[in-house]
Amino acid sequence: MNRDTVRRDGDEDMYNGPNLDTIEVDARPATGGFGPVHLAVVGLIAAAVFGGWWYSGRAARVAAADREAGIKPVLLMFTADWCGPCQNFKRAVLADDRVLRRVHGSCTFGKVDLTRWEGEPAEVARRFGVRSIPTLMLVNSAEQEIDRYNGPHDPEVFAQWIDRHTE
Repeated sequence: MNRDTVRRDGDEDMYNGPNLDTIEVDARPATGGFGPVHLAVVGLIAAAVFGGWWYSGRAARVAAADREAGIKPVLLMFTADWCGPCQNFKRAVLADDRVLRRVHGSCTFGKVDLTRWEGEPAEVARRFGVRSIPTLMLVNSAEQEIDRYNGPHDPEVFAQWIDRHTE
C-alpha cells in the first residue's frame, strides 16, 4: 500500500501518524462584533477619560464654589534662598505693582521655603509633586492644585495668569 491510497480526511495515517496535509483550518480573520477584549479596552479608555475629567474638573469646581463663598485661592511659591531663578522671579515679577495688586486682591500668598529640604516644607513639596524651583501654583480650599505657572519671568504675563484663574 502506498501513501496515496491512505485515507486523507484528517484521520491518522497508519504509516506516518496524523495526516496534517488534509486537516482543514479556517484561516480567515474573525469579523464583526466586539469580543471581550474589545469591550475591556473600550471600558478602560472610557474610565480613563471620565476619571481625568472628574479629577481635573473637581479642582475647578471647588475653586468656583470658593469664589462664590468669598474664599480666595492660595498662591504657593516654592522657593529657596540659594535659588537664583527664585530670587530673580521675586525681584522681576512679585515686586511689580501690577502683580502685587492682583495677588493681594484675589489670592492669599504662601511661601514654601525649601532652603533646607526637610520637615513640613519638604513634605508639602512632595505632596504637590514639586520637582524644581521656583514653582508657583494656585491651590483651592481643599488643597487641590488649580494650576501651575510655567510662563516667563514677566509681570504682565504672570498677572494675566492670576486673573485667568481667580476671576
